[in-house]
Amino acid sequence: MKPYKKMLYMCSITDFLFWFVDMLVEIKLKQRNEVLLVKLEGPASFLSRSFHIYGVAAHVTGVNLSMTVLPAQAFFRYYSLKHSEPLSTLKTICLFSISFTSALIPGTFAWFTFDRSADVNPGFNYGTVWFQEYPLPTLLVGNMKSIYPIMYFGVTVVNFVISYFLLVLFSYFTMKKMQEHYHKYTNQTKKSPQTNELVFILSSTDNLDHIFHTNNDCHNANHAKVKQWNIVDNGDDVARLVTSLQCCINTHHNSTIPKKDSENDQLHEKRIKSNSGYYCLFQ
Repeated sequence: MKPYKKMLYMCSITDFLFWFVDMLVEIKLKQRNEVLLVKLEGPASFLSRSFHIYGVAAHVTGVNLSMTVLPAQAFFRYYSLKHSEPLSTLKTICLFSISFTSALIPGTFAWFTFDRSADVNPGFNYGTVWFQEYPLPTLLVGNMKSIYPIMYFGVTVVNFVISYFLLVLFSYFTMKKMQEHYHKYTNQTKKSPQTNELVFILSSTDNLDHIFHTNNDCHNANHAKVKQWNIVDNGDDVARLVTSLQCCINTHHNSTIPKKDSENDQLHEKRIKSNSGYYCLFQ
């Protein structure tokens, strides 16, 4: 995961921004007769109306950023795979800046929407459209007769469509590049997910002070069968046990490959012993 830590920083910043702003504003809204009313119920509700508008604009930016950062992540993975090295810090910052700027555009239109769109119908009491709540809270008005809400929703839709398109595009390029390099991977790399799965299973057990020590006979058949399990007090030998189990998996994998007659004549019993004392016997 180390080569992708810069990409994880982008994800962390996006998630934290969305959570923090959403916790501050806690938006409640109502739409009626081409009028969108917004009320804040979070800690930001105790601030002035101008801060309410900035809070809603920041929330819209955070929501859009959670989408625009996805194609940036996909491009980061594709670049790392194509060039065999991750993006530099400067390029990563520039990539995230593009995502943030794309998300900031709808946030800016959201600010204009809730700050100025109510002026298209001067003198109208927007409190009559809101729920029966007394005293009347601070309401932010988005009147659909204004150009600002139309621009806000239009830019948001375009933002989401482009983000999804780029995400699928870079994901497709990544898949094609992985298929090109698949034959270059060693068998160890191709089987590494099996090893990781064993590690996760063993590490999730309740009692790691007792793990199973195998004296197993893995025969050349369609399955690798563990013959005997003996409990030993060796809680820190999980990795070496996985190595022993992996040799059984390798034996099972090799058993599915057809062998030439000359090779069948040369088969002999092998016994592999690791430094930890785990055995895997196969033919």
